[in-house]
Amino acid sequence: MNRMNGRSADFRLTHFDNSAKLARPGDLVEVKVEEAFANHIVAGQPIKVTKTIGAAAHAAWVEDNGDKKILLGIPTLASLKSL
Repeated sequence: MNRMNGRSADFRLTHFDNSAKLARPGDLVEVKVEEAFANHIVAGQPIKVTKTIGAAAHAAWVEDNGDKKILLGIPTLASLKSL
């Protein structure tokens, strides 16, 4: 399952299933709520996806620059030797 995250209208963190790759980072997504908690919401597949200019800009940037990852945590031995 490929989950994406976003914010609901009341600013709760919302997790939804994006296995079909319908939504991109920055798109507006309408989903059916499966479970609601005080701090977050769990939803299913997107019902409606509205494409946005921000999502198109993000997709273009990723295409030009690649999908660069930010590594968090303990540094590797190789990265310490390069210092």
